[in-house]
Amino acid sequence: MIINVREAKLSDDAAIGKLQPRNSRETIKAGLERDRRESVLGNTKRLVIEIDGAVVGQAIFERLSKLTRGHRVRVTDVVVAEEYRGLKLCTRLFEAGENWVQSLPGVNILELTVRGGIEAEEIYRHLGFLEFGRLIGGIKESWEGGLIYDEVFMFKKV
Repeated sequence: MIINVREAKLSDDAAIGKLQPRNSRETIKAGLERDRRESVLGNTKRLVIEIDGAVVGQAIFERLSKLTRGHRVRVTDVVVAEEYRGLKLCTRLFEAGENWVQSLPGVNILELTVRGGIEAEEIYRHLGFLEFGRLIGGIKESWEGGLIYDEVFMFKKV
């Protein structure tokens, strides 16, 4: 099994669509194009993780406004295909993302939010993230069932 982390390409839209089936192909393409433009400026790094050449996960690392929050990078859209969970792929994505973050002058905080009570919350704690706030009922899914979760705010010094 060959595992590789790399920057996302525009041609990854179909594979990312399988990871995020609630997003339209057009939305995914537009996001990839935006992230590519921002990557050139040094503001964003969308990473994918492959197993044997197939994209099975992604994470987006985005530097915040340089005027007031340029020392922070927000991590979003972290997903690993269910059949590949438990292989520490999220750890590999975050290691690569943190390597990029450490190359950015003045950046010293990674931040993210996560649904409370799901496995990802514990994974992020294991990766060194600390909770700094919790909005009770802060996430309400708009699709079937409309499940409600706490939104957990986490950060990590890098």
